Amino acid sequence: MKKRKLKLMIFINELVKEKNLQLIIGSFLMLGLFLYKKIGNLNIKDLIDFTIITSIFFVYVIKFISNFLSKYFLNIVEDYMKLSNDYNGLIKKYPLENDIFIYDNYKSNIKDDFDFEKKLESKPISDENKHKYKFPILVDNLIECKSLNIFDDSFKWYEQPEVVKNNFQKLFEAHKTSSLYNQTNIRLDKIKLVDTEVNLFTSRTTYYDSMVTNRVMDYKIINNISLRDLINPGPFLFKLEESKLSNHIGFNVFVKTNQDCVIFINRNMDVSIGKGTYGPSVAASLKTRYCLNEELVFTKDKFIDAIINEINDELGLNVKVDEISIENNLIAFYRDLIEGGKPQFLFKLDVDKSNDEIETLFHENLNKKNKKYQTIQDGNKLIFLNVSDSTLFYIAPEAIFYDHNCYLTLPTVSGTFAFYLNNVVNRNENS
Repeated sequence: MKKRKLKLMIFINELVKEKNLQLIIGSFLMLGLFLYKKIGNLNIKDLIDFTIITSIFFVYVIKFISNFLSKYFLNIVEDYMKLSNDYNGLIKKYPLENDIFIYDNYKSNIKDDFDFEKKLESKPISDENKHKYKFPILVDNLIECKSLNIFDDSFKWYEQPEVVKNNFQKLFEAHKTSSLYNQTNIRLDKIKLVDTEVNLFTSRTTYYDSMVTNRVMDYKIINNISLRDLINPGPFLFKLEESKLSNHIGFNVFVKTNQDCVIFINRNMDVSIGKGTYGPSVAASLKTRYCLNEELVFTKDKFIDAIINEINDELGLNVKVDEISIENNLIAFYRDLIEGGKPQFLFKLDVDKSNDEIETLFHENLNKKNKKYQTIQDGNKLIFLNVSDSTLFYIAPEAIFYDHNCYLTLPTVSGTFAFYLNNVVNRNENS
């Protein structure tokens, strides 16, 4: 069957699902009887009690509208049902963690331009430090990293704990309004940092495994008890080697143009996390279609290949292998408390292209047909924030304020961007 015809059939299939089909059939019957009355001699009242048929018709209209509205509102609140947005409360769950990332906006030139107490749910550290915030991420600075070693066990697979197996359907249904597809991912079993050397110990998991573990940590399973309450309630975060979560490796990239602007993407409303917020230039899981060699083993060189492919896939760029490396572009490793300590790597990349050139390439890529692999596009709108003057920013867990504009974000985005400003942008200015 041709693609166009197949799409039409899929659309019709959705249209004629039971709840819609009843409404459609009822509508056609009423229309047919009405027309027959107009052109013939049929007395419809002899056949039908219009009081009953009208009541049935309106029941199905109301049912149809209520289903639509239910899905619309579920889409808005879905993320907050899966993962807590009480970031202060989340940090308090893990009081024994001493590496919580902190950012102070004391240098910001716009800190007196907003009533942040009204605009933000997150609270500053104290009344005395009213512009200093804690972010629910644990960050290791890897800017000085000179070596990355990977010890990959391609035959080892993640196994869900019993509580996840027993509640799989309920946990997976938490993603009702998100677009998902399954794939094999790389699981980080352990990370060992020794001076300027990073050692990764990896195995395999699937994206769906992460969807029913890391990405539903605060979804209520029974009696108001969440997965977090059962698997990692605190007061400390389990080490990766002790964690019962899927923990697939993800990475973010902050791409800076030749106009000193960092690219952010306004995320779509069908992504599995951060709906409608602003994300980094590139946010992706480490996909095995890019990061495995011919023996299906995860290696350092293929790690770089995967990052390059994701940058090109997301933004439509043509980054080459010699433009990015672990030594020059890896800046941090962090764990996301919101997703139960999910492991993430943070990269930076400067490209010799203007904002307009990036915008053009991005939209050309959006419209490209017959892409090699199935992908879910994170968003279709870019913004460019100039980082040449970091005092124009005010950064809190749920938002980045820039030059009197407010951009809603996840704390992993705002927190890592604050890290980027402190340790890359400001470092370059001072060197």
